Amino acid sequence: VAERGAGERLRPEGDDQVVAIVLGATSKKLRFETLDDNPLFGHLLPSIERTAEAGFEYWVVIGYDMGDLFYDDASRIKLLKKWFHRNVATPLAEDGVIAKISFV
Repeated sequence: VAERGAGERLRPEGDDQVVAIVLGATSKKLRFETLDDNPLFGHLLPSIERTAEAGFEYWVVIGYDMGDLFYDDASRIKLLKKWFHRNVATPLAEDGVIAKISFV
């Protein structure tokens, strides 16, 4: 946590209850041609966008191993966060729902 800047730490933005979705992810023995090939981006995160309800703030926390060939790459994490913002957070924000992501 100390290595992450204050801007990377998740903090509630309002009075809504927080729903935290916490999971581990790995690319061990896997190769993703596209993000849709990655179950996290092809299934789980889109399902959050489809099923999230107003009155809650959604936090997605994804843990991965140091040295993971897919996730342990700062430039890739930046792209994954952009994907989340474009495909999950922004559509939900249009409905008044806050969604955030953190990779740890």
